[in-house]
Amino acid sequence: MLRNFFYQTHLYLGIASSIVLIILCLSGSILAFEEEFIDLFDRSYRISKNERAERLPLTQKIANIETSTGKVVSGMMIFAEAEKNHLFMLTNPKTETATGEHRRPEQMWVDSYTGEQIAKPESATAEGFFHWVMQLHRWLLLDRKIGRTITGAATVIFLLLTISGLVLYSPAKLTGWLRRSTWLPKLRIKKASGANFILHRNYSWYAAIPLLLMGFSALIWSYPSYYNGLERLLGDQLGKQRFDKTIPLNYHPDTSTKMLPIEAIIAKADEALPYSTKIYRIDLPKTKDESIMVRKKNAAFLAYDAADKIQIDPYTGEVIEIDEFRNWSFRSKVAALIRTIHIGSFVGITSKIIYFLAALLATSLPVTGLLLWVKKLRAGKKRKQIKLV
Repeated sequence: MLRNFFYQTHLYLGIASSIVLIILCLSGSILAFEEEFIDLFDRSYRISKNERAERLPLTQKIANIETSTGKVVSGMMIFAEAEKNHLFMLTNPKTETATGEHRRPEQMWVDSYTGEQIAKPESATAEGFFHWVMQLHRWLLLDRKIGRTITGAATVIFLLLTISGLVLYSPAKLTGWLRRSTWLPKLRIKKASGANFILHRNYSWYAAIPLLLMGFSALIWSYPSYYNGLERLLGDQLGKQRFDKTIPLNYHPDTSTKMLPIEAIIAKADEALPYSTKIYRIDLPKTKDESIMVRKKNAAFLAYDAADKIQIDPYTGEVIEIDEFRNWSFRSKVAALIRTIHIGSFVGITSKIIYFLAALLATSLPVTGLLLWVKKLRAGKKRKQIKLV
């Protein structure tokens, strides 16, 4: 009785949501390697063509940008690879003061050697393509309110299908779990119906954990109450590193005191945390009596996609505070990594590959499920015809 309930739930929810789920899973698999493909195809503004030129100091680059734009550089991203251009964040204090709102900083790519400002192509870029795929994935290219409602409901159905599928296709006895055929069945390509069944039942087990992680983390974008409840459960802000700020110094520097070169600040951060770094995210002080905040991402093969934070005195180079991700509680780590848990980058390229394969398999599940259902309907009709004869 209970098994039949799970079967009916699994069947009809799957039929009702199949098209939307195929779109979400396929677009999710494409987005798995978004950063890598953008780096590969958008080299025109991301990679310097002046590698033999003398490198202009970062402080001079900042001064040039502020002079030419009339805006203030609030931060920057410096990549470990010397040939990768720098990404600067610009704010307009006049606009923010007038409106009273904090706006997202404007981004500007700058040649890592010459400091030349690089215009990003308006069209035909990999970044533009992935932006379109992201809109498809989150809102189905519809109005945001309507699209968010549909994708949110589809995500709930996706979770119900995953859980009900686990119940339906779990071996009834312990010995069933120990059989090799349960985990490594032979995929008979020549017999399509058999291959569909094996893909739908057996191989979906390998994707179960990534799919559940994707589904439960995705709900934060559709349901504010779920977002707030998850924050209360974890006892911390979701993606809290977005809210990190510089801190006040314990003294007031003279107006004539000059900041150390940014390169010297980076060197101090590397002394404090001496490991191979993938990206430096540097937040400059908003006032003269604040620290510089440097966030470092570890370049190790199996490293969390999270940054360690170092607060540094911009005038003396003294390290004021170090906040290492590894020292956080488990719940705080989950809260900080919630977005990367959804997209699969939380432990680098390894988890990305796993998520990519899981999303591809999830894309096939509505198709194989519908084919199995159609086969069952045909078999039922044949049995009725035989009885009539």
